[in-house]
Amino acid sequence: MGQSITRNAKIPIGKSKEESQKLLDQTAAALAVMESGPLNFSGIEDITRILDSAVSGTLLTVGELCAVRRTLRAARAVLERLKDSGDCSERYAPLLEILQNCSFEIELEKKVGFCIDCNLSKILDRASEDLEVIRSERKRNMENLDRLLKRISAHIFKAGGIDKPLVTKRRSRLCVGVRASHRYLIPDGVVLNVSSSGVTYFMEPGEAVELNNLEVMLSDSEKAEEISHFELPYI
Repeated sequence: MGQSITRNAKIPIGKSKEESQKLLDQTAAALAVMESGPLNFSGIEDITRILDSAVSGTLLTVGELCAVRRTLRAARAVLERLKDSGDCSERYAPLLEILQNCSFEIELEKKVGFCIDCNLSKILDRASEDLEVIRSERKRNMENLDRLLKRISAHIFKAGGIDKPLVTKRRSRLCVGVRASHRYLIPDGVVLNVSSSGVTYFMEPGEAVELNNLEVMLSDSEKAEEISHFELPYI
């Protein structure tokens, strides 16, 4: 953020003698800090664009929420480092004054940390009870769907209808591969796609329709719950 201000020549200039002196004191304090040993600013990012997006009502991504959390944690750590500087803390007073007037949104930081694994960029099940239930149901449904299609694909393979068992996804639905000449092996199936050569059909067996419908519904519900849980207009 400081580098951006410098590059854009937006360094503040005092409008009065008192204000200019205050800015000089802050600069002197910053130099004193650097002379005593570098502070760790590695976790502080320029989140101006992210905050502007949040204020405008745009939904933040998981990565953006994690960037906000990292910046809040790192900025608070800088404050604690300056406060623990002993006799030097008086020299840093102009900087401490700035930081102590900042809002570090501790509750927001804790909420993001509780609900998101920022190392994996993944919203955790514990983010909400509804999300945990939806994901549990989805996992169970997918296990049933996968087991069914593997059984059907193995049957097709044994009947000579495919070179090797093939369970794949087409048009957001799980299906099985079968030679066009052997599509009769799935009498109640729906053709979702055809290979570029026309040799292989990708078919959804009738037994899988209900399970696939449930997967689509649960997937949509999961996304909706994730979005609703992270609407943070107060950022």
